[in-house]
Amino acid sequence: MEESADIYPKTRWTVVARAVSPDSAVCQRALGDLYNLYKSPVYCCIRRRGLDHHNAEELTHDYFLSLLKRDYLAEADPHKGKFRAFIQADLKLFLNNALRKQHALKRGGGANVIPHDDANAEHDCEGAYGSSLDPEAMFDREWAKATFAAALEALKQSYQAPDRAVVFETLAPLLDKPSRPGMYEAAASQLGMKEATVKVAMTRLRERLGRALEQVVADTLDDPTPTAIRDEIRYLFSVLAASS
Repeated sequence: MEESADIYPKTRWTVVARAVSPDSAVCQRALGDLYNLYKSPVYCCIRRRGLDHHNAEELTHDYFLSLLKRDYLAEADPHKGKFRAFIQADLKLFLNNALRKQHALKRGGGANVIPHDDANAEHDCEGAYGSSLDPEAMFDREWAKATFAAALEALKQSYQAPDRAVVFETLAPLLDKPSRPGMYEAAASQLGMKEATVKVAMTRLRERLGRALEQVVADTLDDPTPTAIRDEIRYLFSVLAASS
């Protein structure tokens, strides 16, 4: 069974447009999508500035609310570059202003637009405050991790049938691991397949993950040419490799 053409997330720039929709329900869903993808990079960048967990969590929440309060998302222009760069530059301005005033923005009406459940934020950002990475590099590291995770989640949606789901759950953890003796034999035994069949399934899974990653990355570029997509993916893997 081939993947559906609709398994990938909507483009980030399209989500931005929906986030400023006059329809509150549409706006809430879109802002939630943006928050889920960028909350970890934003949180880690703030944490790296030296703030404690509580303040970093509050500022992360307040930052996304501020995008609405300032109506700044309406000014975001896909022709001006990557959405990642837009968020990173805007966050820096926001933090400079917030820290200069010595307080976070107060949450007000409409705070329930953004889910405020960052129980795993500190775990995702473990070591941020003691890392040698500067805040911008920390942001890029978390962006790379979140983008890869988004591609993996998109891929998972094409393996929903029971017989395919078990293949995905068994092989997905091996995607970022080098081949080692007995690896495919163990997976074949677990799946009740021939080893050769498992190797073919793994090759297809890697190819599909590559396409999912290309789509997720393309969604964040102002001009998603094949060269631009390859360059961004190359950068993404270089960031992941440097942080491993």
